[in-house]
Amino acid sequence: GSDHADISVFRLPPGGSQEYADNLRHLVPSPSQRQLEMRRTETSITKPPLILRLNPSRCLGVPNCTTTDIMHLAGNLSDLLISLWRGTIDCAATDDVTTWDWAVLHDAEAW
Repeated sequence: GSDHADISVFRLPPGGSQEYADNLRHLVPSPSQRQLEMRRTETSITKPPLILRLNPSRCLGVPNCTTTDIMHLAGNLSDLLISLWRGTIDCAATDDVTTWDWAVLHDAEAW
């Protein structure tokens, strides 16, 4: 188990892009590997983010919705939906794929 105190998701502190940017400015110029590890722990930033080189005017606020979250969501949802529509998603042996009304793209010749 964990000895960390319980955290209510209804009482999370507000975050924002400014705090994230400040943490990056503290993390990036770390003079040594040891300092980098300590600063990673302090800031909860574990690795260099993909979004560092993106134009801030093209991103939603952090941590409210980061670009990488959207990328993963879009990739996962598209894979899930296409698998459902084609009737190719893994399911229980007792589930009859031919009864799925939503599997409208099941024609193998079309794909």
